[in-house]
Amino acid sequence: MKKIRQFFGFPILLLVLIFLSNGCATMAGSWPAYHGKIVDAQTREPLEGVIVLAAWHGTSSSFAHSQSGCFHLESSRSDKNGEFVIPEWKDKEKKSRGIMDRYIKFHLYRPGYEYMTLFEETMIEMPVKMEKFSGTLDELFDKGSSIVRWTQCGGAGKYEKNKYQLLKTLYDELKNMEQTKSHSSNLYDIGEGAVRSLLSTDNFMSGGGLLSADQIKKILEENPL
Repeated sequence: MKKIRQFFGFPILLLVLIFLSNGCATMAGSWPAYHGKIVDAQTREPLEGVIVLAAWHGTSSSFAHSQSGCFHLESSRSDKNGEFVIPEWKDKEKKSRGIMDRYIKFHLYRPGYEYMTLFEETMIEMPVKMEKFSGTLDELFDKGSSIVRWTQCGGAGKYEKNKYQLLKTLYDELKNMEQTKSHSSNLYDIGEGAVRSLLSTDNFMSGGGLLSADQIKKILEENPL
């Protein structure tokens, strides 16, 4: 009888270890608040007004295939001491159910500074040091369009609106700098992304066509931060 208990005990222990490997802190679909601090890389002075967008990622698997993606967004802004707090999130909608290898990616943005993406293990090294932007105007606009792609989160649902603060601030920084058609195209992408996050929908059809640049500008002006 003792041998039978040992035989059945092994798979039970294996299942427990697999379960624990997904992270004890998130077993119940709950993530604690995240505190951090951001400073200027050169002066080491606290940076106020840095937008921090936290994006939850993971992999959903089936017998046929596995797919990685983003399933939640939270946002914060650093205060005069350079400190920020990503609020606690309890997954009441069970969006994280069945998702493995979960991790959080942090997007950091402040006008005049280099855009940053960091992972949890990197963010542990506090404070985060941000460098001032040193690229060309073309590079700034190109990066703006890229940020829209980098912050896409197909599973965010109503939490997509938490991205609005970042994209609206980015749009406001660049809207008076455009000099070429390429800049205008980049600015449209950023504005469209901001409106998408504001409405939390992929539907941009208005009167049978896509929103114009003027329509996007009007929507963003009517929805200040």
